[in-house]
Amino acid sequence: MARLLAVAFLLPVLASVASAFGVQDPAADEKLWREAGTLFGRGLYWQAEPRFRELVRRRPRDAKVHFGLGAVLMRTDRSVGALAAFDASLALDDRDAQTHHLRARVLEALERPDEAATAFARSLELAPRDPEVLLRAGILAARRGRAAEARDLLDRCLALGPDRVEALYERAQLDFRAGEDEAARRGAERAAALDAAHAPSRYLLSRLAAKARRRDEAARWAREYQSLQRAAEAADRARLLAAGRVALGYGALNAGRLREALDYLLAALEASPGEVQARAGLDEIERRARAAKDEALLAELARRRPAEGK
Repeated sequence: MARLLAVAFLLPVLASVASAFGVQDPAADEKLWREAGTLFGRGLYWQAEPRFRELVRRRPRDAKVHFGLGAVLMRTDRSVGALAAFDASLALDDRDAQTHHLRARVLEALERPDEAATAFARSLELAPRDPEVLLRAGILAARRGRAAEARDLLDRCLALGPDRVEALYERAQLDFRAGEDEAARRGAERAAALDAAHAPSRYLLSRLAAKARRRDEAARWAREYQSLQRAAEAADRARLLAAGRVALGYGALNAGRLREALDYLLAALEASPGEVQARAGLDEIERRARAAKDEALLAELARRRPAEGK
């Protein structure tokens, strides 16, 4: 009996030590990982975040859980936190090309182009045929004024996928700046033909036509560009407005301020009716309100909640 009591006494201590060293129930961890991955795949980043944070707490020596947290923070425009998570992942596994790639994208967002270029280069050392990394590294090289490097990277990207619209456009831009107008026109026309909503290629074509004094053609491309650009700017404004309100909504939700969260999430849906994270947040408010038997909040939610598709 004394021995049993001693073991019972030690169990909480051992559990605490195990947690500190990242030792957990593998089955429970795998379940949590699958939940986090499923939510991330559905675009429900705010719901995935607490699961990734719990995984980081439970498995601090697992590079992939730091990577998952970094990807969530990157998707929700929290670049400083994303960079810290990617750095933690690379400290555990420096040979993951995707982590270097996303770290480079975050460094770009933080306006640290030299460090971003180094991160892109490391990603390409590990995965030299990744078309997305070649594209992004090429765009960055062009913006840093390294035309020869940019040409090489974009050509390698197009060799892997000749119909990549962004690569065609960026390569055409380089040709235009070099005075190679015919090559620029071919690339821009191909990009415009592949993507009917690609405004930048139409802007470039309007400039090329104006330079060649083909006024009617220049005016036609300019009209298409202006129409698409206005639509894109309106969509971007709505997306940014919705994203900000979603962030505030989840902040209130995580703090237990359900009515405040409801206001923010409904405002997000007003700005962008297809915002899946806002709708998922409303589901969570409903779940908590039912658990608390808050009939007034349930009635308010039922009254104000927009129908699917509206």
